Amino acid sequence: MRVGTLLAVLLLALSACSRTALLSVPPPNEVTVTLAADGETRSLTTSAATVADALAEAHIHLGNLDRVEPGEYLALHEGMVISVIRVIEQFHAEQAETAYGKQLVRSEGLPEGESRLLQAGRPGLEEIVYRIEYHDGVEVSRRVARRTVLEAAADEIVMVGSRGTVSPAPIRGTLAYISGGNGVVMRVSSANRDTVTSSGDLDGRVFSLAPDGRRLLYSHSLPTTNTQATTLPAFNSLWVISTTRTSGPRPPQPLEVESVLWADWSPNGEQIAYSTASPISQPPGWEANNDLWLGEWNEEGRFQSNQLLEPSSGGIYGWWGASHAWSPDGRYLAYGQADEVGYIDVTTTRRVPLAEYSVFHTYADWVWTPIPTWSPDSLFVAAVVHGSPVGPEAAEDSQVFDLWQWEIDGWVAARLAARTGMWAFPVWSPMHQVGKESASQIAFLQATDPSKSATTRYTLAVMDRDGSDFRSLFPPAGEIGLRPQPVAWSPGGDQIALIYNSNLYLVATADGSARPLTGDGINSNPTWTSGETAQKQSMPGLDLTGFLPR
Repeated sequence: MRVGTLLAVLLLALSACSRTALLSVPPPNEVTVTLAADGETRSLTTSAATVADALAEAHIHLGNLDRVEPGEYLALHEGMVISVIRVIEQFHAEQAETAYGKQLVRSEGLPEGESRLLQAGRPGLEEIVYRIEYHDGVEVSRRVARRTVLEAAADEIVMVGSRGTVSPAPIRGTLAYISGGNGVVMRVSSANRDTVTSSGDLDGRVFSLAPDGRRLLYSHSLPTTNTQATTLPAFNSLWVISTTRTSGPRPPQPLEVESVLWADWSPNGEQIAYSTASPISQPPGWEANNDLWLGEWNEEGRFQSNQLLEPSSGGIYGWWGASHAWSPDGRYLAYGQADEVGYIDVTTTRRVPLAEYSVFHTYADWVWTPIPTWSPDSLFVAAVVHGSPVGPEAAEDSQVFDLWQWEIDGWVAARLAARTGMWAFPVWSPMHQVGKESASQIAFLQATDPSKSATTRYTLAVMDRDGSDFRSLFPPAGEIGLRPQPVAWSPGGDQIALIYNSNLYLVATADGSARPLTGDGINSNPTWTSGETAQKQSMPGLDLTGFLPR
């Protein structure tokens, strides 16, 4: 009885203690904060732990862009001011004019000090889309989200005269070059300059005098247009124009051939050979057809061509295309591909390889191909080939490029010069007198740094046809080197025309002395012919834009 009573007393005591403990727990802390949102400021007494909890308790909802100061996850404290900033983002489009620039084109067609407006400037038009941010209805930032050209601006182009800045020099035969996108012809004297085209859009891919010098074969670029067609527009077209002076205008004659990679007159001036490509949207903008055509041209402007070679893949890297060169006797066309040099019999279309080598891996959207040249007797072909590596690198990465020649019957294959660089561009001279003997030489460019021949500068050099008597001609030691380019022999074999600092120069092969023929700095593509039906001393049909060093 006493035990039971004791237990009852203990239970009652424990129960009383529990009630006392519960009654002694303090209530949750409450704080008073100030809420500023949607143009209204109010006080809120709350036991919420964080800013986000307080906003939820006050039924204030946040949009995706809205901001809260201080941050949503900070703990509340007495007297805290919480501001809600309503953020709205809008896009607004406006049209605006764009300023045009001004181009100065130096021309020796005007006396020094004179100028002529070639094209008036015209502002362009663009659409500008702004991203505008508003905070509580007030604009706080405006940033350009997109610009779209609606109409391109046209620069003002002013021709500034430079005639008289260089002294004239005698010219034998006919020397032609491109100046400011137009074809210019010199005869008798460099002071006698005849601009035979006026479109200003020669692309330099084809620029070739007929052997008699009376006609010019050239390609001009075609404007890029927006089209919904399934095929892309052609990138150039082929034309012929007379180079002789007439009392009236000399209208150019279209050959109705487009997207041309290479073209040149036959040595007798009666035919034109050419190859074509298909335009594509990816670099470099074309895919070679690896075809070959031969056409007849007459003074009435009619041009009819027959296909010698059907389109093909063209071998390794055939999408770039091959270079070609007529033999002086007109029987063959030499070719240079990424991995092969050879020639094609024009009559039978028989293909004869002369040398094979590893392709050069450029790691870019261009392909190295050699440019062949013929000896004056049509028995030998010379070209640069890709050599074997001298270190542990792969064959495709070799930086070795050597100049070789081959007899077309296969009996002779000899290296004429080692480590010339990939852009040596050998060009065989016409036959000329050296002492009491007739001889020919090979002009080529020698890389300043053969281990970096894709980007280095070059020096003009000449040697005998067997590789002996090597001489470096131009520019002199210590001067900045030449940019890679084909050069042109004079008909007498005693001068070479080339481009230096964007001006046309003549270099004497006897001593390397040079004289400028132009001073306007807008020239390229020299080609030179004796004015007779014979081999032209140039390498036309070469477009290096986009990957030659600048």
